[in-house]
Amino acid sequence: MAKERSEVPEVPSITSAPEARSQGMARRQKIYLVQMGVRVLAFLATVATWGRVPMWLSVVLIVCAVVLPYTAVLLANEPGRSHGSVTGVEARQLGARATREHLTGGAS
Repeated sequence: MAKERSEVPEVPSITSAPEARSQGMARRQKIYLVQMGVRVLAFLATVATWGRVPMWLSVVLIVCAVVLPYTAVLLANEPGRSHGSVTGVEARQLGARATREHLTGGAS
């Protein structure tokens, strides 16, 4: 008579694995470069349109050019972002061999 396990060990799920470091770095660099490109465009638009557009628009462009580096660094560093967590799944969900109890719905 085989011993019955009272508890099935949990197996980590691969879908909860954290993002690879190289992929995360490439994604953050892309976000940073896009934001710096927007900053340069905002600064150039301010210079090109100074005195030709309403003053409030020039001020908005200047504020964007000043604030974007700060937000770009914050988003590139991502201090509060979690990259997955280890969760357990039962062994039978991963293709473990079915027992008689699983097939019949109870002990026989």
